[in-house]
Amino acid sequence: MEFKDKVCVVTGSTSGIGLALAKYLLEHGAKVYVSGRTPEHMANAKAALAQYGDKASFELIDFCSYRRAEEYFSGIVEENGGVDYLFA
Repeated sequence: MEFKDKVCVVTGSTSGIGLALAKYLLEHGAKVYVSGRTPEHMANAKAALAQYGDKASFELIDFCSYRRAEEYFSGIVEENGGVDYLFA
């Protein structure tokens, strides 16, 4: 499946299945928004996905805060005109 030029948001994507999915999407041409709650996992995700440059964006966020989640998604929509895929 191709994701060329698609905007993808993957929550909980700093380790495990979420990180693997983010990498898959990046390998297939997507712009991916990577998010997670722990600084250590975020640092590892940044290192693991560094080769994709600005196609990967990183945000330390806890989605338990509705206001913070709303700000996060609003910013992505404003920057890109929308979101093509959300993996939560």
